Amino acid sequence: MNERDIELVNKVAEMTPDVYNTKYDNGMKCIEFTEDALQKFAELIRADEREAILELADSLGWVNVDAIRAMGNNV
Repeated sequence: MNERDIELVNKVAEMTPDVYNTKYDNGMKCIEFTEDALQKFAELIRADEREAILELADSLGWVNVDAIRAMGNNV
């Protein structure tokens, strides 16, 4: 996982009480998601990726990104 993924996992952990973090003796960490928490994580990933694409499109003047952002997760 990269740093941004970890940020999003932590955001899900704040939003849902059903994320479990386990640290094993060998130092490995395990994050367990319920289905609801996993769905929230997927939504955050999609929103993050969409925002990155919109920033690129905006910098190139391709589309009206404000209109697309206004659509939210329905895009």
